[in-house]
Amino acid sequence: APWPWLLLPMAICAAAIFWISRRSAPEPTRASTRTVPPPPPPGIRAGAGEVRGATHRTIGGRVLDADSGAAVPGARITVEAAGEAHEARADASGAFTFSDLADGEHHLQVSASGYEERDAVIQIPHGGRWLDTRVRLRSLREVAVRHYREVAERLAPGRRWWALWTPRELLDRAQRSARREAATLTEAVERAAYAAPHPSPEDVTEIGQRARSVAQALDASPD
Repeated sequence: APWPWLLLPMAICAAAIFWISRRSAPEPTRASTRTVPPPPPPGIRAGAGEVRGATHRTIGGRVLDADSGAAVPGARITVEAAGEAHEARADASGAFTFSDLADGEHHLQVSASGYEERDAVIQIPHGGRWLDTRVRLRSLREVAVRHYREVAERLAPGRRWWALWTPRELLDRAQRSARREAATLTEAVERAAYAAPHPSPEDVTEIGQRARSVAQALDASPD
């Protein structure tokens, strides 16, 4: 058949494909269009279960990764009061419990390998809020990368790129003078973020101090 006769079936096929694709595409639901709230910040926070007049002498809760929300099994939890200390380890779900604590002020301290340490002061007895304690620890690897942000935003040609590129990619794309300033810091951040074993708190503190120094030097650079 002459080629103009082929236009009509081609148009019909195109319309059918468009109609089918529209029917098969899932409609956005109300839940999918909602903004996902950011995770709670790191720290130790009591639950909301306060009961007026209650006299609980138990502290319990879970230890979680502050960014992923995953349990941190094996975390070390200590409760100390008047020179007497009690210690426990978080189970596979991050849960822990201390029972029959003496009245008075208690110091709760939580630590885990590769994480920041957190503490809080709890008064015993309490009204139930500390039965559902949430301990959120931030990974030291994540802390090191966050320290690097000050420098990364100055190395990236556009500030949005710092979150998409690795420290090495940022350094490779930086101006030559900036590379000289940031090379040693970048190597330290790469080791802290990716290499084994986990960085120590002292390593991460040093990275933070060096990042502030490099950021100030880059701001002062004529380039």
